[in-house]
Parts: sequence; C-alpha cells; structure tokens
Amino acid sequence: MISSSKRVSVEGHLLHQLTLMPVGEVRFAVMFYHGQGDHADRYQEVLHPFTERGGMCVVMDLPGHGWSPGRRGHISDEDLLDRIIASCMEGLEELPLVVAGHSMGGLLALRHLEQSLAGKLRRPQMMWLSSPLLDPIQDRPKWFVRGVRWLASLVPELTIDTHVEEEMCRMVVPVSSQADRSREEVDQRSGAKHSQLGHSRISIGWAVLLVEFAAKVQACVAEVPKSLPILLTQGSADEVCPAEKAQAFIKSLDSERAEYFELDGLLHEPFADERSHLVFAALDEWLDRTLPVVIDPAS
Repeated sequence: MISSSKRVSVEGHLLHQLTLMPVGEVRFAVMFYHGQGDHADRYQEVLHPFTERGGMCVVMDLPGHGWSPGRRGHISDEDLLDRIIASCMEGLEELPLVVAGHSMGGLLALRHLEQSLAGKLRRPQMMWLSSPLLDPIQDRPKWFVRGVRWLASLVPELTIDTHVEEEMCRMVVPVSSQADRSREEVDQRSGAKHSQLGHSRISIGWAVLLVEFAAKVQACVAEVPKSLPILLTQGSADEVCPAEKAQAFIKSLDSERAEYFELDGLLHEPFADERSHLVFAALDEWLDRTLPVVIDPAS
C-alpha cells in the first residue's frame, strides 16, 4: 500500500484527504466515508483488503474532523457535503466504484446510493457497510426530536456530546498478555492515534441532517437493485448502532446479493478489536467472490 495525503480546498474549507494506492495496477476505486468524530488516517489499517486487490481508496476528513479545520463535529449543510463528495470523486470516473463507510459513514454511503438512484451521484458497483448508523433517532421520543429540530433552526452550529466512549467501540487484550506484540502495535490497535484526532462532538444542525438522510435511505429501499453486491459487517454487542437495526435493514433489501456478517460478542468497531482478523477474513472472502464480476464482468 502506498499512502499519501494532501490539503484540498472545498468551499473555503482546507480539508485533509488521504489516498491509499495499491503497489501494482489500479483496478477499481473505493470512496470511503468515516464516522462521526472519526478521521481518515486510522483507515490505513482497515482498507488493506481493497488495496491488496488493486483498489485506490479515497478518504476525506470532513469539516471539524481529524486534520480538517472547523468546529468539532459540525458540517454546515448538505450542499457542502455534496461538493466534498464531488472533490473526492475527481479522477475516478473510469474505474469501477466501491462505496463504503463505517458508522455515520455507513449512513453517508447509503445516502450516496440513494442520491445515485436519483441520478445525482455516480452509482456504485459494490458496497461495504461497517456497523452503519441506520437510526440516528434511536427510539428517542417525538417531543425530543421536535425540540432538536427547533433548536437547530436557531443555532445549528451548537455542538453536544455524542456520549460514545472508547469502551463502547472496541475490546483490547491487556498489554501484559500480548508480549509478542510491540508496544507500537498495541497502541495502534487500542486507538492511541485515534484519541488524538477523534472527538465525541456533533452539532445539532448536522444531527438533524443525519435524521433526514436516514429517512431518505429507508424510503428508497425498494429501488435498490437486486444485483448490487452489499456486505454489512456488524458486531453483535454493538450499543452504538445495534445489530437488530442492521439485521432488519438487510432483510428489507430482500436480495441474495445483500449479505450480512455478524461478529459474535464484538462491539462497534470490529476492525479495531483484538479479533479484527474475523472481519478482515469475511471481507477478503467477499471481495474474492465479488470483485472479479465487477471489474471484468465479461470474464
């Protein structure tokens, strides 16, 4: 894998963009969306199944995330998001497209699909959804949602705590029982770098937009092509984005190409867990089955 980064100006925002290239020929492109409070750089340790098979991966730190400037957790509007997507997609037009994302990024990946069905974005040939945020409301009462919408109309940039803690995301074996690993590897697995660039903030204006995105995604389920390969990987013990929501969503797609892989006992970030090899094995197997058909359908 060859990693590079640059600053990209989008609507006055100087954003951090990470590009991961395969060592050999580029055979397809991956547009990856990170989660809320998340950042691009940590996915260098996650997207290797794609680069190993010829994938060029593009991940942008959204405004207020990672290395990108801005109020932590605040993305001002949908138009800015679309301009960011357009910037990421530049130069990828001739390559087969995989759209993927984790948590909130999983919702943004599905929103990408919804927009593509409406002819507003390029349609993906494959999708990987990692613990996607399918229900931002999470069964909160209607009065609460109405109150948040009203407040967002007044001060959309106001941020609140998401209350997503590290222990809700991953389980790590204590260092003392991992003598065969270097301290650097353990720190990386436990999210040491993430703790420096990540945060737990979200603006109420952006939260309201996420609720709207989720509603649009649910409304277009019947339009999703049955031929579209989708893999959803999910920890069974995830409290942030519950497995029950993921199971129901995959079932609603009613397609043999929409596959669900649940990791027993794992939390919100199976790829950062001590048993991360399980999710990578599932991803490897799915890619080896599916990519040849997408990249060279005539073969």
